[in-house]
Amino acid sequence: MPRVLGLDASTNTIGICVLDFSLDGYFNLVHHSYYKPPKKGHPIERLAYTKQTIENIIEEYNPNFIALEDIILFMKGKSTARTTTSLAALNRTVGLAAYDKTKKPPTLLNVLTIRHAIKDKEVPDKDHIPEVVAKKLNMDFPWILNKNNKPIPENYDVADGMAVALAYACLTINNNGTFPIYKESSVKKEKKKKTKKIKTSKK
Repeated sequence: MPRVLGLDASTNTIGICVLDFSLDGYFNLVHHSYYKPPKKGHPIERLAYTKQTIENIIEEYNPNFIALEDIILFMKGKSTARTTTSLAALNRTVGLAAYDKTKKPPTLLNVLTIRHAIKDKEVPDKDHIPEVVAKKLNMDFPWILNKNNKPIPENYDVADGMAVALAYACLTINNNGTFPIYKESSVKKEKKKKTKKIKTSKK
């Protein structure tokens, strides 16, 4: 049974999910958690700690595939140079950890591809991701509660990690067992660049 590691890397929290799946649509949630990258110390050291943590997870669960939510370079009203730089550095560090352990780059999926892949009837927004992934996995969402018995914010990062893994699995299942490479963020952009160059050269 194939195993995919889904990762959602934000500047504050990394959502992590290990998911086994079969081509007939059976899912088995092996592991779900989150990791808080350190905020103190030299920025390069902090990235090194994060890289080592992801490498340890890969070594422990030995996934066949690794999928990572790609970065959004600009969000109106939310993006600043500092947040974009931090997010890009962390995201690519997580990707590098995957590459160093498997000698293959992770599959990069943009957020819309992920949400379309796991949707039921409508594309879910971020607040509804926990219930959507729980329904897909035929389980109650494993909410993590604080000492006041309230869900902690990191639940949504865990759900995002689960969504990444599920999206990879669903896209693979729907494509007869092979991940459709045109769905990958960076590959799609690279194809557009090549097409543009070809058209320009013809002129």
